[in-house]
Amino acid sequence: MLHQVNLSFKIRGNSVTIFENRAPWHEGIKERTSMKIAQFRYDEKSGKWRLHYPDRNERWHEYWDMEPTKRIGKILAEIDDDPTGIFWG
Repeated sequence: MLHQVNLSFKIRGNSVTIFENRAPWHEGIKERTSMKIAQFRYDEKSGKWRLHYPDRNERWHEYWDMEPTKRIGKILAEIDDDPTGIFWG
């Protein structure tokens, strides 16, 4: 069970937050750890999604390298590709 990683998401209002969840890193630890990876927010006026990333204090900032888009798949691809290293390091 050690070193197991999975992703989850939470929907709240017009935002979707993606989390990385890790199994306990040591046999003596029982709890999984969870880290915010990205968030996308829907703007009803424009009908577009904006991508955000968390800083080390878990405050959200708008991702500068992508224009707002109507396609969630485009945002997911950007997070997966991570050309800037902001999401996965």
